[in-house]
Amino acid sequence: MKQTLSAKHVLIGFMTIALSLLLTANFGLYFQGKNIQNSVHESAQVEAQKELFSAIDHNFQSIDQQLKKLAEWDEIHQQLNQPSYYYYWRDQRLKESEYFQPYYIELDLYQADKVKLSHLVKDHAQSTEVLPKQLNSQARYFLIQPPNQDYLIVSRAVHSRQDPSQVIGYVAIAIDFFKLLQQDNQFYYLDFPYLHFNRSGFIGMHQLKDALEYRAISNPVSDNLWGLIEEFVIKFALIIFLTTLLVFGFIKLIFLGPLQKLSRFVQNLRHYTQTNSSQEKPEFVLAEYQNLQNQLSDYHHALLKAQAQLSHQNQQLWQISRTDPLTEVFNRRAFDDAWQALLKQYTSQPIPIAYLLFDCDHFKALNDTYGHQVGDELIKISAQTLQRSFPAGQHIYRIGGDEFASIVVDKNIEEVEQIAQKALSDLISYPFIQLDIKEKVSFSVGVGYANAKQAIENIEVLPRQADIAMYKAKHSPHNKVHFYQHEHDTINQSLVSNKRLNQVLNAAYSGQNICLHYQPILNIETHAIYYEALVRLEFDDETVFPSDIFTIIAHHRLEVELDQKILNHLLSQLQNKSLPANIGLSVNISAKTLLQPFVIDLFEPFLPYLKLHKIVIEVTESVLIEHIQDVSFVLNKLRRQGFLIALDDFGSGYSSIRYLANMPVDIVKFDMTLTHALSADLKTQRLIQATAHMIREAGYELVMEGVETQQQLEQATLAGATNIQGYFIGRPHYKPIAPGQVA
Repeated sequence: MKQTLSAKHVLIGFMTIALSLLLTANFGLYFQGKNIQNSVHESAQVEAQKELFSAIDHNFQSIDQQLKKLAEWDEIHQQLNQPSYYYYWRDQRLKESEYFQPYYIELDLYQADKVKLSHLVKDHAQSTEVLPKQLNSQARYFLIQPPNQDYLIVSRAVHSRQDPSQVIGYVAIAIDFFKLLQQDNQFYYLDFPYLHFNRSGFIGMHQLKDALEYRAISNPVSDNLWGLIEEFVIKFALIIFLTTLLVFGFIKLIFLGPLQKLSRFVQNLRHYTQTNSSQEKPEFVLAEYQNLQNQLSDYHHALLKAQAQLSHQNQQLWQISRTDPLTEVFNRRAFDDAWQALLKQYTSQPIPIAYLLFDCDHFKALNDTYGHQVGDELIKISAQTLQRSFPAGQHIYRIGGDEFASIVVDKNIEEVEQIAQKALSDLISYPFIQLDIKEKVSFSVGVGYANAKQAIENIEVLPRQADIAMYKAKHSPHNKVHFYQHEHDTINQSLVSNKRLNQVLNAAYSGQNICLHYQPILNIETHAIYYEALVRLEFDDETVFPSDIFTIIAHHRLEVELDQKILNHLLSQLQNKSLPANIGLSVNISAKTLLQPFVIDLFEPFLPYLKLHKIVIEVTESVLIEHIQDVSFVLNKLRRQGFLIALDDFGSGYSSIRYLANMPVDIVKFDMTLTHALSADLKTQRLIQATAHMIREAGYELVMEGVETQQQLEQATLAGATNIQGYFIGRPHYKPIAPGQVA
């Protein structure tokens, strides 16, 4: 079942998504502003870097010029050559000269071996000792000694004037680097007070840019703008949140709340199953909700009223569907329901059960002799008499034409016999002479009985046992109430063969192992052929023939199931094109199948194949005579759809010429007994020939079965047969073959 959501959950989900989207947009604006600020800051940082590095390059060039002038100054040369007054010169004369700059911290001279000159002069005053005692190999480097002692150390060689290639000494300066930068440069982007080194010790010139920490001067406009953006984002987020709460509250108050009340109102309607019941109705602000509630309430009352009427009608229809219209006792459907319910109950609560089967002896002959109206009256009287003779609450079921059944529970075998004997006595004592029936009307009763101690599976075979007992009772001249005994299974040996029984039942239920063999039917004049489909059961070690199949099927009342499987098998062969095109096919259908309400539907899938195949439905003579009114409508409809109807086994039973004119058939098939009788005496031959001639004159096709010799072929032709069937023409084969071919 598809999962549904409540309106509350949908609203919460919608508001959550909307709030999330608005907040996402809001914070997107925030991050966009942040990105702009970062971009401005990065741009300022780049400009500050350019400004700083440009100033450093400019100052380094200026220092190089200053060092060059110092290296050429006469007094420097004089002090290197004669340093007697070096300290006086350095501390007095030098600092008063134009060469000593304000950002110089110390200036000192070094000999050619890079040793500090002041350490070689005796009686010198104490030096500041910023410059090292001996110069290293680098002419320019930094000496960082926190806090606030950052020195730029630069040096330059002094060459002899007589021999420029000769170095006579070195001049070195310790410079206040940051003072130099601040004094000689104007910074617009660099935040100079923040400028500092991020490490201490000796720093080479190649490390200068990495060792400096700097930042750009903050932009008041950008900072103020960013502050405004942050304030806007926070306020907007708060407004979004409060607006969402207000919208949610409004929707809940105006729409969701009333909808929930209306939903509870509808749910509560389920508890009011009486049309005059009422419940408290909630009040709504919106008129549409109020109108909807009133309409639902009115609809509910109308629905309850209609439901009550429908329930009453369903009860009537249920009763009608379970009642036989002729006798007004329960029908086969009601019996099947009662039997299935009893089977389920019996598995948990075993009790004695008796299955009683009643049948009118020679009913068909009586019906043929006195007509259907008398036959119907006989069945009605039998049903009413049985119902009166049974104990109160005991039901009688009409399960066939003249067959009635009853289920007696929780009675011992003596009590069951008393019930059966009383019912039989009431039946045979009824004055049927009132119906102008001159013969004695007799009945037979078959009983299958299982006590509570017997195995549970015994209950399922009670109908078959009652059937066998009924057969025994019909053939008994005196004992017309017969209980099933195990020795009765010898009535038909196929029923005691578990292997054969299981084979046939499995085929009827599953359709497995069913095989159709086809026997040709030859038209004498045109030599056209169509084939009769004959059922077989094929197994690895044997083939089961119709004599065994239909005996078991009849005893288990599985004619409909077997017919369905045979038709399905034939249809699959047509669909798979296993059968040659343009051949005719004939198939036998049982009486019970023709009486089913869905019989037309069984043949509907065959309609597309009527263009390529002649399809004949064979029905036995006894079926048409016993149920002519019931099956005529069905057969006529099938004929209108294009099917042909054949009357099978004509002459094998009560063949009645007076019925033939009203039978909805196209083909009459003489039973092989009539075909073989053509070889009998002249009187019999003439009688059969006259019957055949009459049938042909009436417009029917005539098929003679059982033609096995050349003589029988000639006699059948002489008698007027239009088609012949038999071993002389062709034996049944698993696929259609032409007459004369080896099967």
